[in-house]
Amino acid sequence: MSYEVRYLPLAAEDLDKMAEYLGRFYPKTAGHMLREIEKKLEGLARMPEMYEEYSANPFYRRMVVEKYLVFYHVDQEKSRVDIYRVIRGAWDIEKQISDCSGK
Repeated sequence: MSYEVRYLPLAAEDLDKMAEYLGRFYPKTAGHMLREIEKKLEGLARMPEMYEEYSANPFYRRMVVEKYLVFYHVDQEKSRVDIYRVIRGAWDIEKQISDCSGK
């Protein structure tokens, strides 16, 4: 079975900001990071539970992509993976996650 992978608005905004920032200071890194994140997200369509549950809030699963963390939720009933946030691992993760509309 294949799952639909969709970016929620805050995650899309995170990616836009990441691309803008990296593109300004590290142009080669920007493209590389976006490709790496996209490649790993494509894998979620086939195996959505391949990454660990986030221990501070098991509603989310957490995927590590170099210095970034992707927080997502698997909706088994709808066969859907919702991407909630894509943030730097050095940020205040608890604050970033509490700002999004997950449980």
